[in-house]
Amino acid sequence: MSSYTVAEHVRCWVTFLVVSIAAKYIAPHVSKIGLPTISGYLIVGASCGPYLLGIVEKADIHSLKYINLLALAYITTSAGAELNIDDLKPIWKKIAAQVAGFNFMVYLTITLSTKALASTSLSKFTNDMTENQQWAVALIMGAMMITGSPAAAVALVRELKCKGKFTSTFLGLTMTGDLGVLVMIPLCLSYANVQFNGGTFQPKTAGI
Repeated sequence: MSSYTVAEHVRCWVTFLVVSIAAKYIAPHVSKIGLPTISGYLIVGASCGPYLLGIVEKADIHSLKYINLLALAYITTSAGAELNIDDLKPIWKKIAAQVAGFNFMVYLTITLSTKALASTSLSKFTNDMTENQQWAVALIMGAMMITGSPAAAVALVRELKCKGKFTSTFLGLTMTGDLGVLVMIPLCLSYANVQFNGGTFQPKTAGI
């Protein structure tokens, strides 16, 4: 992937541009069947990806990593811009409590469920792992499952032109929930690195 020539990188970006333009015109049509426009973008993206039509190949994803970085910056900035701080100030304690409770229950449930299935036929790829390696996979799965979707939240708020305290609370819950993910995933990946590669645990990767 890293040995791509300039011409191959250009091909990847041109292909992505063509798919993006196609999605721009195709996605709005899903509203005719009662789905939000973002569903149309997801459908086009999945259809053009490596597992269906293969227009964008799996090896191309590495070349397009800068799109992910730019998109992430745009999504987080847009989500922050939609928040009304005045609406959140009276209820920030409730939001923090709800996020903490929800994240804890989801993380605990998914982690324990993944570990329980790690030695069964339902999770064959973990069958040959050691006990600690299975726990590492379970911890990562738990962290991934508490991830929200600021992109979907912002897209729905803008498409439906939502305003008010409920919208601010909804966005506040989504954004605050992902703060925990930013800490948990680096810690879990660092623990997995210790178990699989014999590395050292690096809590500083999560800012600790």
